[in-house]
Amino acid sequence: MSNSRKRSTKIFRPVAADVFNTAVRTFATHYCTDFSFQKKALGLLRSRNYKGLLALGEAIEEELIFAGHGDSDRATEYCGHDKFARASQFTALITKYQYSAKEIPGLDPIAAAIDDFLSAERRNRRTNSIYRAHLQRGTERHWSVAMVRDVFCRVLGRTPPFEDVFDNCDYSGGATTDLSGQSTHMGRKLMAERLEGTKYAFDLFKHAVTRNAHYSSTMLQELADEARTASCVPLNSQKSREGLWAEMDKKFVEQCCDQIKVVPKKAKRGRTIGKPTPVNNYIQKGIDKVLRNKLCKILNLDLSVQSENGLMAYEGSLDHDSDPYVTIDVKGASNSVCLEPIRAVVPPLWFDLLNRTRSTHYSITEEGYRGDPAYQNLRYEMFVSMGNGFCFPLETLLFAAICIAAHRHTGQPCDFRVYGDDIVIRQSHALVVKEILHQFGFKINNEKTCWFGPFRESCGANWYGGRDVVPSYLKERVSTLSKLISLHNGFHKYREVQKALLDMVPVMERPLVPNTRKWSWITDQAFVVPEDIAIGPGLSYFDSETQNFAFTVLVTTPVADDLFWSESRLKHSTQSSLRYAAGLRGSTFGSPFHLRRSVVQHLVDLHGVTSAEQRRLLKRRRAIEDFVGPHRYVIA
Repeated sequence: MSNSRKRSTKIFRPVAADVFNTAVRTFATHYCTDFSFQKKALGLLRSRNYKGLLALGEAIEEELIFAGHGDSDRATEYCGHDKFARASQFTALITKYQYSAKEIPGLDPIAAAIDDFLSAERRNRRTNSIYRAHLQRGTERHWSVAMVRDVFCRVLGRTPPFEDVFDNCDYSGGATTDLSGQSTHMGRKLMAERLEGTKYAFDLFKHAVTRNAHYSSTMLQELADEARTASCVPLNSQKSREGLWAEMDKKFVEQCCDQIKVVPKKAKRGRTIGKPTPVNNYIQKGIDKVLRNKLCKILNLDLSVQSENGLMAYEGSLDHDSDPYVTIDVKGASNSVCLEPIRAVVPPLWFDLLNRTRSTHYSITEEGYRGDPAYQNLRYEMFVSMGNGFCFPLETLLFAAICIAAHRHTGQPCDFRVYGDDIVIRQSHALVVKEILHQFGFKINNEKTCWFGPFRESCGANWYGGRDVVPSYLKERVSTLSKLISLHNGFHKYREVQKALLDMVPVMERPLVPNTRKWSWITDQAFVVPEDIAIGPGLSYFDSETQNFAFTVLVTTPVADDLFWSESRLKHSTQSSLRYAAGLRGSTFGSPFHLRRSVVQHLVDLHGVTSAEQRRLLKRRRAIEDFVGPHRYVIA
């Protein structure tokens, strides 16, 4: 940035209620003129009757189900991809938004989520009882159990590869029982005063940390009397290893209880997650990577790619096949993976590892439940909850095994795709899969399962007759400029909404970039607009050095956790060792230890030149210092 060019450091902060009202009102006014609900929706919004608006959105969602299923007996006004897309967009704006207690009094998504969780546990208890009875009798619950067991044995093998698990163990970025909220970074977890977990997982934890040269050297650095340099080699003596383990023993606290929290999902109902103990979670992440590798190698299910589900859903939405792909929605899938069905199909040694590294109990720690004995230290009926490190690949393997069992039963070659609880399979096998899912304790959501009709949905890809009908969601209250930019850019199909959102920001505070492929990597950093608008008045300017326009983007930098570094027990040598460990782990070397929800927003200039020249110019400018933070932005 030129030294002679001055810019205000003020960053515009939108009001969440104004953004919501503007987006919904503009969309209903310009894109819902041929819908019968338009006048009612605008009236409800004008009177700030958000309860009625939410009820209207839910009613439209029910009609969309019939339109998507192609129900000729109950044809709706939303048939056809254009009308379906616009009606879906309207409901996406109002049914997932997080309304405040003032806007809709009595709305309690947390209580609704807890009720769903407890209801799932009661259903899981019945499923476990049925499987235990069959185990005692020496019988099988269903013909499919043996087939599913065979798939698990083929994928997992008889013995877990403990060395591979240890080599892949790591800390996740999420909350645990001892750390939550802002400070959940690797540094606080590695230097924690307490190591909570089960005894079995702790024994594995000690071996896993010892095999991680970065972490073990950092922990030894804290114990050493003299300064040492972080090393990328294994511990060099049995004495050092024993000293490290002895220090870990002092910090260990036996704990096998998850903390159940609720995160936003829809307006009326949140989603429960279980915060695991840090020791168990460290081992779970190692198991997670081993399971992912086995799924990819043996079943060709690469969990790093979800686009294949979307492509198969696209094919299923076309009316070109006598046996099309269908998408199956499992209700509360992560909360329905029961203990006894897993025991029945997983090889014994593998089950022992999974069972002894998971949490066996849970406590509900949300406000209103915390401290109530009725909701504390309860035994899980489910095998894993959302938050468990290996929940996702285990769930994928179970559903894939069920699909394989269905194909073996019919004698047909396998033709399906599973990603978590997203199942895409041929219509001829869908009812067989539904039967097996029911026997394993799962419940199909028939309304959102696309058996027939032109609509398919999988992994966030929505198709209606081969047309993309994915809406832009408004899942949270927009209170920062970056969130407003993200919402604006998501409405690229609806220019009137984009214009209304852009008009909320003062002209001189709008970071703009041209709507060209060159700047397609911009998401929540600048408003994507036509080129003639981008080079107009505002933060853009012509740079004589590059003979091209420079565009200003917004960079969000998490705030460094200075309190962590100020702790007296962290000597300079330990701090250096921590930074080396974080850098070698993949974090940005400059400042990898930051607060998750505290951020500072900066304006940085980007120049319309080639990538190589662009990087060279950015390095020369003082503003690029803001880029070298916890999040490095790749300039394409």
